[in-house]
Parts: sequence; structure tokens; C-alpha cells
Amino acid sequence: MRVLERLREVGKKAFSGGNWVDSSLPGNVSAAKRTFAVVGTNVNFGELVGGLETNAALHAAVSWLAKSVNQATPVVKVRRRDGTEEVTAHHLLTQLLERPNSYYDGKTLFAGVVLSLVADGNAYLGIERDAEGQVLEICWLAHTRVTMQKDPQSREPFDFWEYRPPTGTPIRVPKRDIVQVRMGIDPEDPRYGLAPLKALVRQQYALEQGTTYTANVLRNGGTPMTILTPRDPDTLIDPQEIADRWNAKTQGDRVGSALVMDVPVEVHYPKATPNDLALETILDRMEADICAVLGVPAQVLGLHSGRLSKTYANMKEAREVAWEEAVLPLLNLIAGCLSHALLPEVSARWERERLTFDVSQIRPLMPDVDSLHNRAREDWKANLIDRAAWKRMVGLPVVAEDAGVFYEDTTETQLSGKGGL
Repeated sequence: MRVLERLREVGKKAFSGGNWVDSSLPGNVSAAKRTFAVVGTNVNFGELVGGLETNAALHAAVSWLAKSVNQATPVVKVRRRDGTEEVTAHHLLTQLLERPNSYYDGKTLFAGVVLSLVADGNAYLGIERDAEGQVLEICWLAHTRVTMQKDPQSREPFDFWEYRPPTGTPIRVPKRDIVQVRMGIDPEDPRYGLAPLKALVRQQYALEQGTTYTANVLRNGGTPMTILTPRDPDTLIDPQEIADRWNAKTQGDRVGSALVMDVPVEVHYPKATPNDLALETILDRMEADICAVLGVPAQVLGLHSGRLSKTYANMKEAREVAWEEAVLPLLNLIAGCLSHALLPEVSARWERERLTFDVSQIRPLMPDVDSLHNRAREDWKANLIDRAAWKRMVGLPVVAEDAGVFYEDTTETQLSGKGGL
């Protein structure tokens, strides 16, 4: 499969400058756009919403998830005979994930995977092979361009992948040449994952309409809506001319300039201001729903709805919750799928290996140093641990003389004047 060559031909720029738009789609349509059906209404909200690039809350969530996933380092662990595991240095799979192809690096690859999982529930990686069939490169494929296809009379769930490039005819791709990372199972078609955005299409629409309305109010000089009527019912006016003159002075760059009417008119302002509509409360709920579905607290994303609970004291806890509820499950999902699909391709001992992510250096997941030292000190004073265990707990080097030495021993030594700690 020569998917990478086709991508280079059309100059695909899926992640240029942090933009989440798939610029290869017709009319610059967002890669995340979907026509989801919503129960209880005949309005197709999926057709009315934009992509992630037009919704600040969704963009913030996906960007944060992508950046967080890329803080973890992919590693391959091999299982020893005694059941313990050790990290395999310079494994072919980790090297492949670090530099998947000559087009972009591994961080961009994982950013694409996160985007596809949130937007579609399915992420696809195309495999490029050498002449002997060995894995040479992998690349992210837009989820809007990959589908499962069946041969006539086939009883298999699917027989091949179909990749639709931006230009040209669709490409038939063998099963083994595309890796599917699936989030959950779509009950309508278990072959695919379930997109989180399916549950958020109305929230996405409400946020976009609310921010558009607010922007238009500001553009109109703070006037949400105006009705002009003749003061004298016998006065003859041209309604369109009056409207044009009013709009020319209250919209665009001429907002706030003087307006003199040569006919007596009454100006009415219907009760449809942002305060009357309670936009702040309504939009807060939409943001909260997005955060709940994606598992990231609003204060972590810096959203307006998180202002009431955002304090210095609980920000650390919020980051921990975001990692435990959103990032770690996402890392486990990605690692499991890639282990299953790629380890047999690149390693002869794949049955004893697994791909995982090293999160030991992730700050929100690190233990509190003060709490760690306090607990070690209390255990040491209670004679629950010896000096060797105490040093290990606080990260100090241990020597042979530390084994078997307890707090009581050191206290007696100090009282007798023989020295000690």
C-alpha cells in the first residue's frame, strides 16, 4: 500500500500549526464533522455544527488530551520466567512509534489518534511495508476516509479496507495493512467504536450558537435586536431604507456613530438580551457536559464553567482526576490495540511482550514528597521499618549497615553518646 505517497502528492496538512482541520477534505470540511441522528427531534444537529476547530471547549479538551498523551513515553516490556517484567531497550516498536515515517514524528501520530478517537471512536494507522513484507513505516489515516468493505457472498465481518484519498479513486487495502484503534463498541455496528462526540452534538451546537449570538450582540454595539415603528401611524416610510440607515450606524466599524432620523420613529428593544437568555448558565452546562463525557475537569481546561471550583488548593487534585479518568484509560486503550496489531509484526517474542506507556515522570501522578517523608518518618519512629526501608522510602542510598537498625537503637546510641543519625 502506498498511502504515504498519495498523502505527499496532495500535500496533506492535518496538523499544521496546531490546526485540527483536515485540509484535504472537499471545501475544507472538518475531519470531525459527523451527521449524527439525535433521538426526540427531527433537527439534524450534526449537519449544523462545525468541527473541533470552531468550538473552543472541544478544541481545548482534544488539545489537552493530545498533549497529555504525548507526555508519556511508549515502552515495550518483556515478561521473564519468574513473572516479573523488564523494559526492552531499543525495541523496534518503540523506535517505529518514535519516528513512524519521514513525514512527521510520533507525537503528531498520537495527536491524530486522539483526535480520531474523540471525533469518531475509531483511529486508523496505515502500514507501509518493504519488498519482503516487513513493516517499514506507519501513518495516521483520517477516520473520514477509511471504511470496512465486504466481498459478495462473504460471511466475514469485513474482507478489506477502503481508503478514499483526497484525489483519485478509492484504494483497496488488505486487512493487515491498517490498524484500527477502537474506543468501545458501536451497538449499531460492532465493527466500529463509539464516538464520544455522538453524545455531545447538541452541546456542541448550543455552544457555537451561544458564542455566535454574543459576538453578534457585541458587533451590533450591544444591541441584541431592534424594532423601529413610525411614531405617527399616518407617516409614510420606506422600511428597508430605515433599516439600512439604522444598521449602517449600529453595526460593523461604524458602531456608536451618530444617527439622525428625519422621520419620527419609535425604537423598541425586545427582551432578548444575553442576561435575559441566561447564556452564561446555559453555556456553562454545555461545557460541563463536554468535560463529563471526555473525563477532563473544566478547571484543567481553563473553561469558563470551571471558574467556581478553580482554586490553587484543588487544581492539583483536578489534574490527577483528569489523568486517572481520561489520559490513563486512553493510554491503556492505545497500548493494548498497538500491542495486539504491531508486536507480532516486528518481534519474534511478541507473546511475552506488551506495549505500555511510562508515566513515572508525569508530575500530577507523582507522590507528594512531603506526605511521603511524613509517612516514612512516622513508620520509622513507630519501629515498623528499619533504617534501610526508611531510606528506600525517601529515596536515599542504602548501605549494608542500615539493615536491621531501628529507631530505638539509634535513640539509645545517641543517649549513650556514641553517635548515630
